[in-house]
Amino acid sequence: MTTFAAVPDAPVSKFAMNINGGKKGILVVTRTRKAKIDLCSAKQVADVETDGQNGKRADFATTVKTPCAKQARVKKK
Repeated sequence: MTTFAAVPDAPVSKFAMNINGGKKGILVVTRTRKAKIDLCSAKQVADVETDGQNGKRADFATTVKTPCAKQARVKKK
């Protein structure tokens, strides 16, 4: 659970958190011996659970951006 003490007592309409990845990042993608995980094979979705100070709860899923670059197709002349 994460809390943000410095957020004012006012409605928050948008929140964005950027996390650097890589070998020393705080988030790690793991795999088992039998299954390799390919972040680029499908859309990655994270579950979000939020509890407001007013007691209301909002749970939803959001798409997570990955470093997968779409390669542009080169037209042959």
